[in-house]
Amino acid sequence: MVEWAQEGRTDVNNMTLSCSAHHHLLDRSDWETVMLKDGRPAWVPPASIDPARRPILHARFVAQEVIDTLFDE
Repeated sequence: MVEWAQEGRTDVNNMTLSCSAHHHLLDRSDWETVMLKDGRPAWVPPASIDPARRPILHARFVAQEVIDTLFDE
């Protein structure tokens, strides 16, 4: 995802919802947001927190993955 101020598109495929605190965290830190191939947004911590910079999903998405494994059809 590319921020509008950095020439990013104003396009639903380049947007995600975030609260004010997390929105400003992106502006004032080395955290980044990426869109995963399946369309879910993820937060990428700075190398000082995670040297591998592994994307972190919101708890809602993690919980859904667990739920999906509990009820096999």
